[in-house]
Amino acid sequence: MLHFAVEIRVIMIATGTYNRFLKTTMEDMDVIELSSGGDSYGTDIEEMETADRFFSISIMGPPQPKPSPSFISWMRNGTLMRRVVNTAAPQMLEFKQQFIQQLRSDYNLDKMPLPMYPRGPINIDIWCYTKLPLTWFVANDCERGLRNPQMLNSHTPDKNTPDADNLAKFVCDAINGVVYADDRQIARIRITKTFHTTPPFTGTTTIKFKRVLHSFGERYYNN
Repeated sequence: MLHFAVEIRVIMIATGTYNRFLKTTMEDMDVIELSSGGDSYGTDIEEMETADRFFSISIMGPPQPKPSPSFISWMRNGTLMRRVVNTAAPQMLEFKQQFIQQLRSDYNLDKMPLPMYPRGPINIDIWCYTKLPLTWFVANDCERGLRNPQMLNSHTPDKNTPDADNLAKFVCDAINGVVYADDRQIARIRITKTFHTTPPFTGTTTIKFKRVLHSFGERYYNN
């Protein structure tokens, strides 16, 4: 269960405000995509933290929501017993394994013990790019291109299910034990749900994270 003593802001990006959004998120956050080739994982992380930069990991495939809990009920000696079942456990495990593999590969962290941050507050920015509906393509065929070519590489907000908060819960539970020891360490989280308007249009999830080293200033709340 995700304990959010934090701010959750679902950012729906209208095409007309994309340029302003791009500046406030991508430039102000100073995201680094790759940082391989360091002498040690300690050096890499120290350089990232000194520059106040986000680690960034992308997992291909449609973003997954955390489903509502399911229950198994049975009788034992005349008493009704119930147990909660996490139906998303296999998908979370696969997501976690892909996340670990890419984190170690992209940032030269092969020998680093996990979680990365056993203590301390964490800042997370999650981008959920949902699979593009076939109705967006000529003759409902993704091989024939978009009906409206201007939508290519746009950040069109997705207001359909699954809900943004359930997408965030899936990601935060999946990377628990990898980035942080407990999700109560999450001090700030932002979730953006938008259509995947770049090839192959099949969906992807990008997680940007860093340890919080300073108090949240004005720029964190004015974006």
